[in-house]
Formats: sequence, C-alpha cells, structure tokens
Amino acid sequence: MKLRDLMGATLRFLQSDCAKFRMLWDWSPCVSQLLTSDVIVRGYTAQCLALVSHMTDNQKTIFQRKVLTSDEILHMKL
Repeated sequence: MKLRDLMGATLRFLQSDCAKFRMLWDWSPCVSQLLTSDVIVRGYTAQCLALVSHMTDNQKTIFQRKVLTSDEILHMKL
C-alpha cells in the first residue's frame, strides 16, 4: 500500500466519523508527512491534521497555505 492510499483512507475515515477515529490513533507521526515531496500526501495529511485539531475554515486555509503552494491547493481541489 502506498502512503498516498493510506493517507487518503485516513482522511475518509476522519470525514466519516472524526470524533471516533481521532481518539484511536497517535497523530504525531503524520506531522513529518507535511514535508514529503508528494503533493497528494501533503494535502491529505494537512486535511487530516486540520480535522483532528478542530481547525476553523479560516485556520484550515492558513494551514494549507503554509504546506502547499497555490497551484498545489488548486490541484488538490480537482
């Protein structure tokens, strides 16, 4: 399984029931994935960490801009 698949599945789990899944795992290992060269992994990881830390929409936007370029953010939305 690729890291991209793992983070994508993790994001879907969190989107389906964040309250349940955020308590099951230690999220600290995900932080290092914000530095990977794979844009998709960084995007999924940023979304996961935003969910588990209860970021507001404004906070999510600021966080994404720190992790991804504007072009990468657009690519993630496609």
